[in-house]
Amino acid sequence: FGDSPFDPAPPGMASAEVVSGLSPARRMVCAWLRNDLRVHDSPVLLKAVEASRELGLPVLPLYVVDPRHFRRTRFGTLKTGPRRARFLLESITCLKR
Repeated sequence: FGDSPFDPAPPGMASAEVVSGLSPARRMVCAWLRNDLRVHDSPVLLKAVEASRELGLPVLPLYVVDPRHFRRTRFGTLKTGPRRARFLLESITCLKR
């Protein structure tokens, strides 16, 4: 990771990193969200916002949709049901704001 554009996150910041190695105008705090997309009480987003305020940088929330979550199980049922899929879409829309 020596040549990585990502600096280690401040202590206690899980799944969030401060992006450096970019021009000062493009630096940001990235909050990588994996499965927990609850925006109102996310510890990752909270830490990212704290770092953002401390460093004066914008926050970029990242979530990668994993197509494996939308496959069928070996029993033929959906891994992600319609309610979970709706929650994911609504949460991603909320992150865009």
